[in-house]
Amino acid sequence: MSGISAAEDANTTPFNERALELEETGPDTYMSVDLWQPSGNRGVFGGQVIGQALSAAGKTINGPFRCNS
Repeated sequence: MSGISAAEDANTTPFNERALELEETGPDTYMSVDLWQPSGNRGVFGGQVIGQALSAAGKTINGPFRCNS
């Protein structure tokens, strides 16, 4: 078990909210606010990078269109 109660969904924890947070640096241009790097590793978590990319893509479209992976 992960230790997360039914009332506390993993997608709403402060870490996950911060993990996908982006700063707008220009028109249709975004930069990560926080990239998590596992202790002892030399890189970042790829799933977080992909999630941020999809989040940024979603911010660049309007109307009835939606991003999908």
